[in-house]
Amino acid sequence: MALTGWRMRGIVTATLRPVRRICDHLDEINEGHPEGRIPECPGRQEINRLAHGINSALERSWKAYRFASDVSHELRSPRAALRVQIEEARLPAVDPPGETGEMRSV
Repeated sequence: MALTGWRMRGIVTATLRPVRRICDHLDEINEGHPEGRIPECPGRQEINRLAHGINSALERSWKAYRFASDVSHELRSPRAALRVQIEEARLPAVDPPGETGEMRSV
């Protein structure tokens, strides 16, 4: 009985090893490698389907993140340029040495 339990434990452990690898890869991705993907396991159709599904979800998530980042940057850039122009317009007018106010208006 004990021997059968020990063998069953070994079989279950070996069967779940690819799932553990997927979990380890997901931990790496979550720790700061958002462009990472899950490798497929040769000869394991169910695990490959799982890896493919996770990779598809990760790809969509990465594309959404990049889109949001690009949009955020594009919205900040014009705002920052407008802020600089407003701050420059608020500065008092100072004539550079050797120039008069007439030259500045030209």
